Parts: sequence; structure tokens; C-alpha cells
Amino acid sequence: MIEKIKRNLVWRYTCIILAVSTLVFISCDSVYHYVVQHTLEENLLDFLQEEVREAEGYNSSFHEEVHSYVVDSKMIQTFSYWLLNGKVIHAAQPDGLVGVEFLQKVKNWQHPNMKIQHIKIKEEHEVWNFATVSEDFNLNGKQGKVIVATNLTPIEDFSENYRQYGLLILLFICVLSYFIAQSLANRAISPIVKMYNNQKEFVSNASHELKTPLGVLMAYSELVEAKFGKNEDINVIKEEIKNMSALIENLLTLSRLDNQKSQEEAVDLDVSFNVKEIVAKFNQMSADRKFPITLDAAKNLQAKIAPTDLQRVMNILLENALKYTPKDKKIAVTVEEKNKKIKILVKDEGVGIKEKDLPHIFDRFYRADASHNRKVAGYGLGLSIAWKIVEKYHGQISVTSQEGQGSSFSVEFPAA
Repeated sequence: MIEKIKRNLVWRYTCIILAVSTLVFISCDSVYHYVVQHTLEENLLDFLQEEVREAEGYNSSFHEEVHSYVVDSKMIQTFSYWLLNGKVIHAAQPDGLVGVEFLQKVKNWQHPNMKIQHIKIKEEHEVWNFATVSEDFNLNGKQGKVIVATNLTPIEDFSENYRQYGLLILLFICVLSYFIAQSLANRAISPIVKMYNNQKEFVSNASHELKTPLGVLMAYSELVEAKFGKNEDINVIKEEIKNMSALIENLLTLSRLDNQKSQEEAVDLDVSFNVKEIVAKFNQMSADRKFPITLDAAKNLQAKIAPTDLQRVMNILLENALKYTPKDKKIAVTVEEKNKKIKILVKDEGVGIKEKDLPHIFDRFYRADASHNRKVAGYGLGLSIAWKIVEKYHGQISVTSQEGQGSSFSVEFPAA
């Protein structure tokens, strides 16, 4: 149970850390783009107005005047063009092929004024990104146009690098978050672990202490019965002592399983043969049933497990099946190998389990509503013991059930 809580906490903390990291990464990227784009647009429009004022005061004889500048991919640079009657009268433009192509686009300019446009120009293996905007001007009664541009290539390159390195950082955070989540989970459940360990220690000590007085009570009950003869009251006392002894034995078994103290070493066990013997024993004990427990088992299926542990799991499952299945209904056991796992299936046609009870039936002391009566003995520990035993061998135990139609318990052990 503690491990299950810890796994859930680790998973949740990991998801939270990753979600926050991803949100920060996306937010930084979005804020950067917004701020930079907004600032550049404002600067570009201010630069446009300055160029318009200069163009309107131009005193040249309208000869083409073009100045080319080397474009630096690591710097944000601005360029300008003045056109009068479709002719460039002044230009401060990029150098090389970029400038030639840009000048051609300017001469064929058809974009609306005061609306920022984005233009891409390819030069060999390089791609240049420009933000451009235009505005009309008047020079000596003649209509002209000013076009300005800003080189956005360094910004785009920075964004691309930011995303690439950001993804690598997120991958690193993904790994790191798991260890951080484990540390947080350990800190969060440490009080629960301490309380749980104290509870286990108390149950173990109390169980050991109760064995002696129960043994004395049973001895005195038998002594009284031998002296005064059989008596119904004595029988009730003896029955309750047996029930309490069984409960204590189950508690001690759980305590040993919790502390990983196995009573017997695991061996390569013939599961088919052992299950066959256990089913035969139960059929002898329940000879009054209309239908005996049936067995369909493939031969020579081996799993590494202690014989007593397999017997304990099968006893729990078959005892439950007999408790909750009427004598005129069938119980079937199947043993097979699937995907390198030995699968044992115990299926009955009993009262079934309510859907709301299914997630809790392996919890300690939990008893489903269908069993909340004294006619069915038990303390809700059997299935939790079976769970711990199967878990010890890295196996799996599960149940499917429908109320009124029966239950099917599945146990899987790794094949030897």
C-alpha cells in the first residue's frame, strides 16, 4: 500500500514539474516573440517616418543613389528605399545577391502602406528574413514612396536555437524531475511510513502475545469438556478461539510478508501437479457439492515459487470460491502458460462482487457488502495475503466479477 501511494505521488509530482517547466518554456518563448516583435514594429514605424521626412526634403536632381551594406546575420540592421515615379532615387540596402533581389521586390512593390510585411530571401544555403513597411511622400508635387526594412534573421536564428536548446533542457528536466519527485514523495509519506511501521510492529507483537493466552483458553476448554462432557457453550468458546487463532495466524503471515521474511526458499515447482493435488483435497472436503471443482491444467508448467506459498494462495482463492458459491453452482480452475507466465484462473458462479467493492477487495480487513454477515466466516485478510505473496514473486493477481453471476480470480507467476 505504501509503495502504491509513493508511486502515485511520484507520478503526480513528476507531471506537475514537467507541466510547470513546459509552461515556463512556452511562456518565455511567447513573451520574447511578443516583446521583440512589438518593439521592432514600433522602431520600424519610427524609422519610416524619419525616412519620409528626409525624402520630402531631398534636394538632389533625382539621380539614382544606391548604397549597399554588408548584411550581418548576427545583427539587426535597417535598410531604406525611396522611389519616385517608380524609380529608385535613394537606397541603403543589403549587399550582394540579397540586395539585388530585395531591390527587385522594391521596384515591383504592391503592398498597402503602413502594414508590416514579412519577406524571405534565399541566398545559397542562407535564408534571410525581413520585416518591411511603406508610406507615401510628396516631393515638389511629385508622389513617391518610402520603403524600409529590418533584418530579422538574427531574431529567427535565436528563436530556433532557443527552441532546440529548450527541448534539450526539457528532456534533462524530465529525467531530473523523476528524482526530485521521488525525494518529494519520500518526504511527503515519511509520517505515513512511520505510522505504518508502528502499526505493523504493534500487530506483530500483539499477535505473538495473544497466541499464548488463546492456547491456554483452548486447553482449559478441552479440560472442562473432558471433565463435564460436551456442551454447546463450550463448543461456541472453542469455535471462537479457533477463529481468533486463524486471525492471529493471518496477521503474523502478513507481518512476515511485509518484512520480506519468507518461510521457505523458492524452487522450480511443478505448478500443474501441485494445483491438481490442492483441488483434489478441496473436492474431498466438499463432497456434498452437486458439481465438484473442475481442473483444466497443462502438464509440466514450472514456476519459481515456494510450495507453501502456492498452497496458501490456492487455499485462499478456493476457500473464497466455496464460501460464496452455492452447492449447485460450478467452480472451475485453469492452469496455462501465456507469454512466459504461468496463469492460474479460479472461476466460480457465486454471488459475485459489486462494482464499487472491486477496487478494495485486496485491501486489509475489507469485506464486500455481500459478505457482511456472520454466516460467512472471515476477517477480510485472505485476499490481501494472496496479493502480498504474488507480489513477492513479481507476479500479478486480478479479479473480474459481476454481481449475481460469479467472479474470476487470475494469478500470474513468471515461468521458470
